[in-house]
Amino acid sequence: MNATKKASPEIMSSEISWRKGSSKDPKLNNGLSSLENDDNQHLAPNSRKTKNKRKFIVANIIRSPSDPHAASLSKSGMLKKYVCGTRRLTVGVAPKKQRLYPVYGLLSYLGFKTLGTYRGECNRLALCPSFEKRVLKLLKEGDNLLGGIGYLNNCIEKVQEWGGLAILDARNSHPSSFWTIVGEEYARWGVQLPPIYPPHHMRQQRSVSLADYFFVPSMFVKNSFLAAGIPEEKLLYLPYPVDLSTFRPLDRERPKNRPLTISCASGASLRKGTLYLLEAFRIIREQIPSARLNFVGQYGAQIGPLAQKLGFDQLPVNFADRMNHLQLVQWLNDSDIYVLPSLEEGMVRSVAEAMACGLPVVTTPNSGTNDLIDEDVNGSIVPIRDPQATANAVLKWWEKIQAGAYTHADAVIDQEALGYAAFEKRFLGYLNNLGFGGS
Repeated sequence: MNATKKASPEIMSSEISWRKGSSKDPKLNNGLSSLENDDNQHLAPNSRKTKNKRKFIVANIIRSPSDPHAASLSKSGMLKKYVCGTRRLTVGVAPKKQRLYPVYGLLSYLGFKTLGTYRGECNRLALCPSFEKRVLKLLKEGDNLLGGIGYLNNCIEKVQEWGGLAILDARNSHPSSFWTIVGEEYARWGVQLPPIYPPHHMRQQRSVSLADYFFVPSMFVKNSFLAAGIPEEKLLYLPYPVDLSTFRPLDRERPKNRPLTISCASGASLRKGTLYLLEAFRIIREQIPSARLNFVGQYGAQIGPLAQKLGFDQLPVNFADRMNHLQLVQWLNDSDIYVLPSLEEGMVRSVAEAMACGLPVVTTPNSGTNDLIDEDVNGSIVPIRDPQATANAVLKWWEKIQAGAYTHADAVIDQEALGYAAFEKRFLGYLNNLGFGGS
């Protein structure tokens, strides 16, 4: 196992402005803007002479995290197969390149509906070894592998046995960091449950010891892997993209009589800091009684009893059902400020989508999206577990909005940071440096 140090539960990522050329770290600026620097010269030193024609199998029991990777590989001719445990085809990937096993999506859905969020997630993770067996049967000598951490360990070993590469997408912080942060939060609220399904946690630790490289979507994730002793040359910084053609400010004025409207579309859990969001909302309403909170989803079995115990069930929260992207864009554009005081994320896309719609965001260093924030320009970073600081940041932004000093139209949307084209350029740039070329 490569991990030699225990990750701190409050690993602080360095603040990076995504405006072109504005990062304090010139290496990050160069890497993000062109990938034509020397940062990746350690990757496959002989690759610039002979391109590797091996193709990738991308596998994920849930589809969306791997969609942009699969679409970019398909476009470049480097995708052999995209294997998913869902029933829907992925846009941008030829149907013949996709292998779907919808039974896993169905069993996962039934688990969440009947068992609740935590046990439903355990049920989904318990399905992973069965899914991996199907992926293993599809592998052939000459394949490379791209997937998530903890899902494909036997596949990793088989690909490496045949001389291929295994690259994993780190969708959360290092497994030890995740376990520490979430475990501390569970203990704080008296929750007698492990932070994640223990067999899957063990599989994650093994994945980390096996993988050749990791795509890390944020500096928070990267720093957690570095703190765990993973060599920096294995960590490829690749933030997730946002569909900027869909998520954008709508051409309409804010109604003058609309009260302060806060939104959160990231779901409810201790890990996502829902109780701190509700406490911050209570503090805000002491100063602005008309303020309202719009929330996608329900509290669920984990948050519901705690919210009731703390009196948060008396707060006027407007709950909304899950939405498609077009509905979510309308919903975000009817809001003023997006708030997510999460304790642990890889890179939560809902924050990036809110920013793309023009909302200032208030989030934490552990959300993974703080890399996108230019303080006091498009959002604010607050400490984890600090509802007072969260409330203060919201109230500061509300003052700006009331004074006309900030509107959705003023939003700074950096195409180089958030768009699919930028993601594809970075992603394929890394593969090029690893010695892979398209057909």
